[in-house]
Amino acid sequence: MCTAVSLTADKHHFFARTLDLEYHYNESVTLTPRRYPFSFTEGTECREHPALLGMAYLLNGYPLYYDALNEHGLCMAGLAFTQFCTYAKDEPTANGQRLAPWELIPYVLTECRSVDDARTRLRDTVLVDRPYSDELPNQPMHWMIADKEASVVIETDKNGKIIIYDNPADVVTNAPTFPEQMENLSKYAYLTPHPKQENGVSVRGMGAFGLPGDWSSPSRFARASFLRRHMTPDRAASVFSLLDAVKVPRGVSLSENGQPIVTIYSAVMEPDHFCYRYRWEQDFVPHICTPSALQMRGTSCMSLSSEN
Repeated sequence: MCTAVSLTADKHHFFARTLDLEYHYNESVTLTPRRYPFSFTEGTECREHPALLGMAYLLNGYPLYYDALNEHGLCMAGLAFTQFCTYAKDEPTANGQRLAPWELIPYVLTECRSVDDARTRLRDTVLVDRPYSDELPNQPMHWMIADKEASVVIETDKNGKIIIYDNPADVVTNAPTFPEQMENLSKYAYLTPHPKQENGVSVRGMGAFGLPGDWSSPSRFARASFLRRHMTPDRAASVFSLLDAVKVPRGVSLSENGQPIVTIYSAVMEPDHFCYRYRWEQDFVPHICTPSALQMRGTSCMSLSSEN
């Protein structure tokens, strides 16, 4: 259970997401400096790239990113995609490049400056079931990539080949597939922020009557889409208020083993300032991470301290 959304107002871009789970690792806001060496599945290496900033599980010096942005303003997030995700066997293929799922965010954000670049780079790419380690098997995932102008959703076909969907809603949640989410969204086209007329009387708030309020993926997709379409996000605080509308409070949704599924963190990225704001479940005030020029020229990935 997660939600991600891209918003642009007055040419200022925000990319935001929630992470909703019943467990978590030792994730932290992590900076990958420029020129940090990456080596990908087929032996290709990347040593010249912009800095990356996002939430990651930093393991043995490698950033397993949940979400991140790069210095060019390209943003990306991975979300759970249970029952609808297929990865190919980890075998050499005659055509196209192979990537492991945990490599996808670093690959896109080191190699691409825009959504159009990502479309080109990921054409004919296959995601293979190669885990980072025996203790960390691959999870079923799909991804959203966004810049100031556009966003796309990345899913796979039954053979693990990447499918790229244009994302006019600028929102992604979880299952079902993105085309099915968009078909379901069409049922809510009648919603409006304007008052509804009842017997000649204007009733405030009734224009959005019927907007779903539960925590299922299709409902959060519809709710986030409505809010994104009608809000004017002039600052990060207003984007956090959108995320609060899809946040999962502790106790209202349980996993199969009875554990509470909660919004572990909410994050708002500001690509124009290379800034990452985040709020843990227990926080009222977001933390802010904006790396220094010295940190971005470092030689190793690092977890960043935060300032209120």
